[in-house]
Amino acid sequence: MLQEWKKQQKLDFEKSLPMSREYFEGLFDYLDIKLEKGCSHNQKLTIEYLQKYELEEERILSWLRDNGGYCDCEILMNVEEKFY
Repeated sequence: MLQEWKKQQKLDFEKSLPMSREYFEGLFDYLDIKLEKGCSHNQKLTIEYLQKYELEEERILSWLRDNGGYCDCEILMNVEEKFY
C-alpha cells in the first residue's frame, strides 16, 4: 500500500513539472556553479537560465516557489532533492 502511494506521488510530481527533467538538471548544475560565490537571495540566476533557453519564466518560477524555491539557493536545497 505504501509503495503504491509513493509511486503515485512520484507520478503526480512528474506530471506537475513545468519543464523537462533535462532542463531542471541543467538548472541545478548551473546554480551549483554560479552559487559558489554565494546567493543573492533572489531568483536572478534562475531567471538568467530560463531566459537563455526561452522557457516559460512566470509559470516555472511560480512552480519553483510552490515547491520551496524562493531564491536560487533554496531551489537547490528544497527543489532539487525532490528529484531524487
